[in-house]
Amino acid sequence: MWDAPRIRLHLSIEEALNAYVPYTEYGDVFTFWLGPIPTVHIADFAIAKEEMITNGASYVSRYTPYMLDVKREGRGTAFSSGDYWADHRRFSLRTLRNFGLGSNVVEERIMDEFNYHFSKLEKTMINGQVKVNAGKFFDILTGSVINRMIFSERFTDENAEEFFRLKREIDDTFVRLNAFDFALEKWTMNLPLIKQRWKTMTAPQEKLVNFIDKRVAQRKQDIATGKHHIEEDGHDFVDAYILKVESDRKEGVDSSRMYKEDGLIYDAFDLWIAGHETTSLTMLWGFSYLIQNPDVVTKIRNELNAVTNGNRNIALTDKNYTPYMNWAILEIQRLASILNLNLWRKTEKDCIVGGCNVPRGTAITAELSLIMSDEKYFENPEKFDPDRYERGGKALEQRVIPFGLGKRACIGESLAKAEIYLVLSNMISRYDIMEDPETPINTATTTPDGMMRRANNYNMILKMH
Repeated sequence: MWDAPRIRLHLSIEEALNAYVPYTEYGDVFTFWLGPIPTVHIADFAIAKEEMITNGASYVSRYTPYMLDVKREGRGTAFSSGDYWADHRRFSLRTLRNFGLGSNVVEERIMDEFNYHFSKLEKTMINGQVKVNAGKFFDILTGSVINRMIFSERFTDENAEEFFRLKREIDDTFVRLNAFDFALEKWTMNLPLIKQRWKTMTAPQEKLVNFIDKRVAQRKQDIATGKHHIEEDGHDFVDAYILKVESDRKEGVDSSRMYKEDGLIYDAFDLWIAGHETTSLTMLWGFSYLIQNPDVVTKIRNELNAVTNGNRNIALTDKNYTPYMNWAILEIQRLASILNLNLWRKTEKDCIVGGCNVPRGTAITAELSLIMSDEKYFENPEKFDPDRYERGGKALEQRVIPFGLGKRACIGESLAKAEIYLVLSNMISRYDIMEDPETPINTATTTPDGMMRRANNYNMILKMH
């Protein structure tokens, strides 16, 4: 029996989130009822760090609702658990590092996409300026980066519509997903209304699976016909996975641990989502705050120009010399707080969390949105204020945890950090960025009832210096 204070039953995520507002009356750890399911939420940074990092082995399993796993059957890195999850996450991270994470290769890939897409924009400028649909632009920019790392394929005018159509449908799934879906069990899937909802919710996932499967099949055909040659570690994630499958087969690896080609689909699926979805949203939120705070942009630009003398691009090696840019990014990530509700883990054993008993098998999470808006540490938490980190120092910076904590932290964290820094800093360095009067910026979320906190889209006007 758990004894954490309880917030009453909710079926609506919007209703549930509204109940978060006075959460302090429940303490730092509380039970949150989503339909019939009790979920334990940690709202204190120190407790979250203690449990998810120091005691991390007790929380490595994912709590996965049936609807989210019925097609996957335990595959992928987002919703799997146990040895399969640990092995495939390790492989994915190692492969991404081999293709540049942690080195200047990833910077070259990001800036290659940055220069490609912005050069196209500049060709459409009239009198040195152009109006840009911010949401679509950040989507295709970040989508191209991860798509190249997985498939060596960039999104261009020729295939952009396929990308946007697929992304719209995936986005709609995140918007529709609610507490009701988490409560569904296998036996309910044959009930008429639920069966129809299940088909509606899983159809976009199947389309992304087909998108990936088509490219994997083409790669295998190209290898068979000699059109594509895999050298050393391969050109991309698909190559690396195919090499791993062949290696396991030759070495006679036990079938329970052998890499199989069907696992590639869902490992690529999770990388594709993690590699651009939250990054694009962070950029969209970011400029909605920056455009409304021109004094912050001026301070950033002055800092960047002092580093580059205005005659080169910003590089990742410049991060140590751009503290105000770094603080602005932290503040964007804190306020954007992309997940309305963080994904749950599952306790491996009976645990004591913040003095509360939590039974084995309970859904539990560190609630990032609450930790990053704790008024004890973030004065006026709704205010966009990068200067707070100069006042608060490293201790305050460490409380901004948009990628989560511990072994289940976002697999795309390193790539996202590099993209956000390079794209935001080089845009500010290169252009004046202004609000379009025809689409005033609205910093309210469009999805209070969805799992992800989406920004209102807007147009921005880019003007060459």
